[in-house]
Amino acid sequence: MMKAVGYYFLGIVFLYAQMLMGDSLSIAGVVPNLLLGYIIFMSTRISLNASVVIAFLFGLAFDLTYPYHLGLGSMALVLIAALVNVYHPLLNKEKPAYVALGVLLMNLVFFVLFSLYQLVAYHDFGFLVLKFPLSLIYNSVISFVIVSVLAFFSRLGFYVRDEE
Repeated sequence: MMKAVGYYFLGIVFLYAQMLMGDSLSIAGVVPNLLLGYIIFMSTRISLNASVVIAFLFGLAFDLTYPYHLGLGSMALVLIAALVNVYHPLLNKEKPAYVALGVLLMNLVFFVLFSLYQLVAYHDFGFLVLKFPLSLIYNSVISFVIVSVLAFFSRLGFYVRDEE
């Protein structure tokens, strides 16, 4: 339980970083989703129930910052948290190629959902051709960096054992 609370507070840091620095990190109008990399990492470390609840809460916060998504952020982050938690051995490997592949697949799921929304809501086919590939690649790189840095720092962490 305390581990989930710690990851919740870490998520607040990523939420603020998303709100404060997200637009300044954009490339060609593509804003990186810093919460996505955090949700991927967090879901490999805590239980399914805790990760889905935390992903839902940060998805709601994401939806409040981008209200025109109509709840898609929370649904997508909960789906990502559930998928990662169920299939996390792929993302928990020591080999960066496996981690990169897992991060790419999770970003693909996330951006396919948002692309479908763009098609239905705005009939924006240009998004698929122009922004979808750039969004997928740029956010996959950002997510991979976030997952790798957080994994590195979690390996440096100190764990207190209960003396019996």
